[in-house]
Amino acid sequence: MALLVAAAHVGGPAYAQAPEDEASDEPSDEPSEADAPAEPNDEEARLLFQAGRQAYDQGRFEDALQRFEQAYELSRRPALLYNIGQAADRLRHDAQALEAFEHYLEATGEDAPHRRAVTARIEVLRRQLEAERVLEAPPDTGRGLRIGLAIGGAVVVAGVVLTAVLLATRDPKQTPPVPGDPSIGIGGIVETLRAR
Repeated sequence: MALLVAAAHVGGPAYAQAPEDEASDEPSDEPSEADAPAEPNDEEARLLFQAGRQAYDQGRFEDALQRFEQAYELSRRPALLYNIGQAADRLRHDAQALEAFEHYLEATGEDAPHRRAVTARIEVLRRQLEAERVLEAPPDTGRGLRIGLAIGGAVVVAGVVLTAVLLATRDPKQTPPVPGDPSIGIGGIVETLRAR
């Protein structure tokens, strides 16, 4: 089955190997997929792949992704994992692209076509996903910080209430306190309240 190849965010699609019905210029010591016995789902998988390739070429990446996934479910050909990764990457489905590329490398081994490019893209996707996790993670507010904030908030509220009470009960004829006067502090406020 032909493999859709599009270097991640670099250029247009190219084809890594010839379709099964075309002769390849490179002889191979390994049996080709064309030599494998036909499976009942192969024709349907091939049609889905071709529809996916056409959708990808037309920039309909969601449709391409769906077709490649369906073709993979039928054929389990590792080359389709690369296609799935490419389409998911174009759609910015970073986690899905990362998973597909990682499985592609696992399934194809050290001889994987595009191994260096896929490995580089995997690193970029991992960094992007980690950055997103950091940005989305709520700050770690430990129990001590929450208790401290609650106590601090209670002190502020008490201070506001106390100030409001003092201002409401203040005699308008009274002269304002002089800075440095001990009656200005908390103790002075409490004494003022007791006196009233």
